[in-house]
Amino acid sequence: MTTYTYTVNSPTTVGGTASGGAAGSLDAEIRRLFGTDIYFDNDYLITNKGDFQLLEGVANLRQAIYHRLITRPGEYKFVPDYGVGIATYVKRKRTNSNLDSMENAIRTNLLRDSRLSAISKIVVEYINGGVKIAISIAVAGKTLLFRPYEFTKETL
Repeated sequence: MTTYTYTVNSPTTVGGTASGGAAGSLDAEIRRLFGTDIYFDNDYLITNKGDFQLLEGVANLRQAIYHRLITRPGEYKFVPDYGVGIATYVKRKRTNSNLDSMENAIRTNLLRDSRLSAISKIVVEYINGGVKIAISIAVAGKTLLFRPYEFTKETL
C-alpha cells in the first residue's frame, strides 16, 4: 500500500508529499472522495465575494475528524452517538486504561464516517495538560498520515 503524508497547517491549506505514485491524480481522487464543506473554526469565514469559505479534500476530512473528536456524544441531537467527547478524556486521570478507552472511542466513532475504509493506526499520548492524537487512515488503497491533533484543557 502506498503511503501519502499530508500536513494541514490550517484547514484551508493542504501541503502534501507523495511517495510511490502520482500526487496530482491522488489529489483529484482525494478531493472527490472527501468532498467539500464549509470551513468552521469557532466561526465561519466569509470570502471577499461574500460566500462562505469552503474546504475540500484532505482539509475537509481533517476538519470532519476534528469535529468528531471534540463533539460530546449526545450533543448532536439528530445523531446521538456522533462524537468522541475528547474533553472528558483530557480531564480524566492519566492511566493506560483511559488511553485505551480513548483510542477505542476514537476508532469506533471515526469508522462511522462512510468516507473512511479503515483506520490504519491511532496513537494517543499524554502531553503537558492534554493529549496528542495521531491518526493514519486507509482509503482507496492509500494510507493518509495526518499531522497530530493536540487538545489541552485550555483549548477545549
